[in-house]
Amino acid sequence: MEDLSSPSVPDSPFVITVRYLRAQTTGEAICVGIELTDTLRNLTEVRRYTVQTELLNALGVRRGIISREKLEEIEQAAQLSAAYTRALTILAYGANSAQALTLKLRQRGFDAATAEKAVALLCSRGYLREQNDACREAERCLAKGWGRRRIDMYLRQRGYGGEAIQTALDELGDIDDETRCASIARCKSATPPDDIKEKQKLIAYLLRQGYDMSTIRHALDVAWEDE
Repeated sequence: MEDLSSPSVPDSPFVITVRYLRAQTTGEAICVGIELTDTLRNLTEVRRYTVQTELLNALGVRRGIISREKLEEIEQAAQLSAAYTRALTILAYGANSAQALTLKLRQRGFDAATAEKAVALLCSRGYLREQNDACREAERCLAKGWGRRRIDMYLRQRGYGGEAIQTALDELGDIDDETRCASIARCKSATPPDDIKEKQKLIAYLLRQGYDMSTIRHALDVAWEDE
């Protein structure tokens, strides 16, 4: 795997030459072979970078001699390509907010600017849709029996923004938290808890599920009415 640490080009009279541009199997990336020749000491160093085709085309790179500035642009594009590829791998394991994905890239060694650019590129290409992902996460939380408060907290912890969270909660529709809370209470206890400690345990559990005390009180009043 190529070294993406962007080694500096010495100040001695180096000639920087693009020796080859080889498309990868999928055509989505190009391997760039760079040769640095020290004309004074007659030394040559070869570097290889993998850059997304779209990014490389934007740089207008062709075979032949290039400037030091152009080499730096290629190195930055290689870093961005590596971050983009890693981000796609992360997304393959589950939904992420832009904030969470950026943090994960930082934790994997990419600098802040590169991580943010990679996430922005994913968003522009439709791979990262915060509102859609937040809605799916909210639906999964709802299926677990969580109340709105816990769903809201969970989405915030996952790094989703306020607008995405509000959209997700709105998409859930008119949820009757009291009815859901009562149903969960019945699942936890077949009969009304007559022992104060058991009732406190049940209330504590319902609070953790994201229901407020007012909802819990009303739910416990009606949960076992049929019984």
